[in-house]
Amino acid sequence: MAGRARGGRTAMRILFLISSPTLTGPAAPMLLLARRLREAGADLAVACDACRPGDLEAVAVEWDLPLFQGLALSRVARPDRYLADALRLSRWLSRGWFDVLVAAETNDAVTAAAANLLTLRDGVLLRYLPAPSEERRRLSDRLLNRCLDGLIVPRSPWADAWAARRPFAAHSVFALPPDIDRDRFQPPTPAEREDARRRFGFGANDRVVGTVGRVKAGRGQLELIRALARIAPVNPNLKLLLVGWGEDLPLCRWLAGSLGVAGRVRFPGFLDEELPDAYHAMDAFILPAVGRDGVGRAALEAMACGLPVWTVEHPVAAGLVREAAAGDVFAEPSIEALSAALADMASRGDLATLGENGRRAIDALDPANVARDFLRFLKRLRLGGDGDEE
Repeated sequence: MAGRARGGRTAMRILFLISSPTLTGPAAPMLLLARRLREAGADLAVACDACRPGDLEAVAVEWDLPLFQGLALSRVARPDRYLADALRLSRWLSRGWFDVLVAAETNDAVTAAAANLLTLRDGVLLRYLPAPSEERRRLSDRLLNRCLDGLIVPRSPWADAWAARRPFAAHSVFALPPDIDRDRFQPPTPAEREDARRRFGFGANDRVVGTVGRVKAGRGQLELIRALARIAPVNPNLKLLLVGWGEDLPLCRWLAGSLGVAGRVRFPGFLDEELPDAYHAMDAFILPAVGRDGVGRAALEAMACGLPVWTVEHPVAAGLVREAAAGDVFAEPSIEALSAALADMASRGDLATLGENGRRAIDALDPANVARDFLRFLKRLRLGGDGDEE
């Protein structure tokens, strides 16, 4: 299945298929995995959405990840582009250019599976699946998974359950530990914090609680605004910083105005290079819902910046917060629960200590182990069992 490298060792070349133009959703954990593998010396390339503008290619270049051109890989592409991608990818597999295909999105997995069916030279096909509900949602997804050799899932208490599911055996599910770009997300200096708060319009005495994510139904921004309005009279210094864009952003602005808290909520929109500055302007972070990455990446970024985190119950984000004693966890993003969380953050005097705990937990994550364990996982897949390849 793989070519032979010098010295008789088996070499695997990995192609990451990421049909996203931005470092959001499943694209983020997959590009970070590619980065860790590249740092460990793995032979790989990344192909991403070629139809829409975004920052993913620039981030890949910054991380020294080779970009592989020639595929559309877009969820908005015409149907004929999907077929063209599958045909081109099948030729690359036939020529032995790649041995392992890692699909970040469902349509990436469809393209990879179709390419593998069209070629006589099988590649190892892996798909990232952020949550169990993704696998059970559609019959087409369950059928697609039967064309794969394995899954990559976020490391969490439910990850082991995949070993009992057919068609996946214990050796064909990789539990991916949480990871973020720790070079980018760091605690601010006092001067950086003061500058960030001034840029976002906050005063020295404001207690700023923030969140980062797509602004749409089910992500909790509307509920946060209602929760703020509920406790605003007894928390005059409490402010919200809601970072992100999405279809519900105009509704959020209207709701803040109609409830009389427009002056206490900032909507900076989508932030790219300025995102660390937004974290630096906050006193605490709240995660009312986990997005498509399946990890709660924004909560991890906040912890890396030294912020205490209040998060909805979730196997990854909440588990890390609990283990690190870095904040608190609430059961559901109801207005009542969010009101209690905001009131708690507004009155706590130990936010700095909680933030330090979270930062230490992020520092304890070892990215080198991620690459080592994933490469061992690929070797076990090729052997078809639990043994390691020598």
